[in-house]
Amino acid sequence: MRYVTLKQTGLVGPALIGFLSAILFLILAYSTITKITPEVTTPPLYYFAVLIIFPVLSTVGMFIVNDLAKKFGERFGVLTQFYKFVLVGIFNTLLDLTALNGLIVLTGIAVGWHFSLFKGISFVIAVINSYFWNKLWTFSVGGKTKPVEFGKFVAVSLVGL
Repeated sequence: MRYVTLKQTGLVGPALIGFLSAILFLILAYSTITKITPEVTTPPLYYFAVLIIFPVLSTVGMFIVNDLAKKFGERFGVLTQFYKFVLVGIFNTLLDLTALNGLIVLTGIAVGWHFSLFKGISFVIAVINSYFWNKLWTFSVGGKTKPVEFGKFVAVSLVGL
């Protein structure tokens, strides 16, 4: 009897990204709620459902994409990679917004040159995260990270800014 591990199914990555995205979403939601309605000290209980919903949806999505790729062969082989790329992009967007929001909340400054500095810091955090997730998971390129390779990635990210 042959056993299939979770790593072989490729479902660990989407579940992890879904869970981490849910945590970032909760942080953003909490800081937004407390800013809009200061009398609210804790988010509603149903907000915590995202800790289950996000990982389940991202994992089910990966399962569907993997199934389509197996059924239709090479024409849809890139679909799995694209789905991973989208998940990493969503996670990076939430990371960027959470880092920016955190800097604003910590300092109380949301305008002027400080905002530009904060946005730059949050962008750098998201780009570094994006590089490693995409290299190691989306495109499954192992090996040692080369400064030239990372520099090219940052340059492309800056152009896309």
